[in-house]
Parts: sequence; C-alpha cells; structure tokens
Amino acid sequence: MKKILVYGVSNEIGGIEGFFINILSHLNDTSLSFDFITSSNAICQYEKTIIENGGKNFKVTAWGKNPIAHNKEIKELLKKSEYDYIWTNATSASNISIYKNIKKYTNSKLIIHSHGSAFESRNTGLKFKILKRLHFLNKKTLKNYGDILFASSKEASSWLFEDVRNVEIIKNGVDIKRFLFNPKTRKNIREELEISDKKVLINIGRLEDVKNQSFLLDIVFQLSKVDNNIVLLLVGEGSLEKILKRKIRDLNLNKHVILLGFKSNIEDYLVASDLFILPSKSEGLSIAAIEAQTTGLTCLVSNNVPLEINVTEKVNYMSLNHPIESWVNKIMNLLIKDNNRLEMAYVVEQSGFSIQNTVEIIKNILVKEGKKNE
Repeated sequence: MKKILVYGVSNEIGGIEGFFINILSHLNDTSLSFDFITSSNAICQYEKTIIENGGKNFKVTAWGKNPIAHNKEIKELLKKSEYDYIWTNATSASNISIYKNIKKYTNSKLIIHSHGSAFESRNTGLKFKILKRLHFLNKKTLKNYGDILFASSKEASSWLFEDVRNVEIIKNGVDIKRFLFNPKTRKNIREELEISDKKVLINIGRLEDVKNQSFLLDIVFQLSKVDNNIVLLLVGEGSLEKILKRKIRDLNLNKHVILLGFKSNIEDYLVASDLFILPSKSEGLSIAAIEAQTTGLTCLVSNNVPLEINVTEKVNYMSLNHPIESWVNKIMNLLIKDNNRLEMAYVVEQSGFSIQNTVEIIKNILVKEGKKNE
C-alpha cells in the first residue's frame, strides 16, 4: 500500500476537494492510503469522509492567516511523516516554501498538481502585485522540485509549469451513475423550491471573485426584464456571500435568485435545472461543468474555461468582453432548445471523464512509480 499525504486543500468542498473525495469514494481496494492537511480555522466539511476511508486530517494554521506559524507546524509535521508521496495542489507558484520543506525534511516523492489557469488571490494592491510577480519567477524552477507533475488541463499545465513536457493530465472524473438524469428527482426538487413553471439557470462554485457571480447577477437582472419566469440557483459558499446577498436585494432579484449554499446532493439541482452557466474569470478545468453535462445540461461558459470540458458538444463559449445583452440573447436561445438528457452520461463516460477511469490512471502511475524506486 502506498501512503499519500495531501496538501493544498481547504476546509470547504470546492473543485479540488471534490476531486479527492471522489477518489476516496471509488478506490475499492487498499493500494493507496490518503491523509490530509487542512487549515484549522474552520470546520472541515469532509473530515468524516477522510476518517471513514481510513485517513487522518492534520489541522494546521492557515498560511494566509499566519505564514510563520503555518511553516513551523508544517515542518514539525513533515519531520515526523513517513509517506511514499506528498501530493501538493496549487493554482500558483507564489509560495514554494512547501516544496523546499518537503525536499528538506522528508524522503517522500513530491507530486505537484496544477489546478489553475490564471492568477487568483484575495489580496489587493501591492501585495497582489508582489505575489503575482513571485508566481512568474518561481514557475521557472518549480518543475525541478516535483518528482511527478499533474495538471487538470493543458491550460493548467502551461500556467504552473514552464516546461509542459512530462506533465500528466489527470481528468477530473465524475461518478457517472450519480449524475444520471432522473425525471422524478427533477419534479421533486422543482416542487420543493417552488420553481416548477420556471426557466432555471444554475451556477455551482465558490462565491469568490474568480467565479464572477456578480456579473451573473447583472445578467439575471437583464434577463428578468425579458422573461419574468427566469430563476438562478447559486450553489456554493465563499467570502462574497454577504456582498452577493446585498446585490440581490439592491437589484430586487429576490424572486429570481435562490442562494442554496453548500449542497452535498448537487446532482439533484443540476437535474432540476435547464441551463448551466459559468462566467468564470479563470478555470483550471471545472468539475461542475463536467457534472452538468453528465446530467444532460447544455452549458454556457466564459472563454476562460478550458476547451477540454466540451465533451458532449453541448458547451457554448462567450467572452466576458461581450455586452450583457449578448449573454441574455444567447441564454434565451439555449433555453428553447430540446435536450435528450439521458444519453449525455454515456458520452461523458466514453470521453474518459468517469471517476473510475481517473482512479485507475492514478493507481497505475503511483504504484508503477513506487515499484520503479523500490
């Protein structure tokens, strides 16, 4: 059994966290064992899943809260660790201290997994500029630290690694059976939310600037003038929740936007919807877009979302530079198209985006790499 320590995940369930939860849920053997490092300033939403699958969750101070305390706690943890692999997850190369510490204090093989395609940071002003500059300086040597390089897409590979050769593209596989279209579920959720007669848009993601939900509210505001039956479901949590709530109130969109928060059964809400919309400023890939397609949904996404997600040919791209009216017109046109939603799950599975396929690829790489170094 290969022991793996995962670093670079948050306490909340987002795309990266969902990726590992899916892996844990579909291993079906003891070839790989996963422990996690998460920040201690909040409850870990998926700690139960980690423990149920035989793993441990080590809580450390968040780097953004106290970098000195974070590095000290990480060093102490690494000194005591005995892992075959330490799997780090990153969207930028601004801070490479974790890679240096892993090489200094452990004999573990280092996996660096890129999930981003553009610079993301909650910081502003001078600090933002410094971190962005550090990213472009550090990425020139980043690949030298990694024994294995992973990326969620070609764009994510180019973004983090100066040289994209020898980077393994790991598809963010989904549980195909879980996301099958179900008419009964659709009816039940729409009745529960009192949207049975509505045209329903859905967005799934962290409520953060990079996901661009504020722009989406501007779109819905204009849509509501064209069609009073439009409703947007916002699924997710994040630091902008209060700001978005205020904007919904200011634009008088209370009847047109439903904030659902975190949902463990996002498949039910995708099935209940009519169009998936993702106006992100950047995306490493987008598990949510793959899940949406598996339920048979047509998708409208920004051109910052990688082309690799379009596995069903039901994904439509639009530039954020286009006027809101163009987005409105496109949405109205897509909502009137007929969909055969059941057959799309098969298309997604054949494209290699099933979680079973992803797990097998990871097992083959890590077990093979492990044997090579024995």
